[in-house]
Amino acid sequence: MHRDLKPANVMVVDDGRVKVLDFGIAYTSKFSRITRPGTFVGTLDYASPEQLRLENATPQSDLYAVGLMLYEMLTGSRALDFTLRTTEDHPAPSSVVPDMPPPIERITMKLLARETAERYESASLLIRDLRPFIGPHSAD
Repeated sequence: MHRDLKPANVMVVDDGRVKVLDFGIAYTSKFSRITRPGTFVGTLDYASPEQLRLENATPQSDLYAVGLMLYEMLTGSRALDFTLRTTEDHPAPSSVVPDMPPPIERITMKLLARETAERYESASLLIRDLRPFIGPHSAD
């Protein structure tokens, strides 16, 4: 898990592929915990509800951050403020961009679900749903 996905840690290279940067606080279950329980790591503006509740980050926490970035790209505005993420749902992208394609809105809202069990189980499943909308460098 990256645990700090945000626009500053994502770069589009010359051929259009996306690269993730800065794995300074990344975590993998193969190694012992590097953060004490009840400690926040990451960037508040891109933190998932579970991270804000000081619970363990999961792969779905990173997918939540992807959802926040996607929301910003689609609407040109920030999603729900981090102070409200544990208690409120994000407004639908169509509330900002009325002609938002429904499939893109469903994908975005699934990424931004408050409960981890309601989000994509993996990035592969997200890519499967995005495949009709993305170009040739689709995580092959």
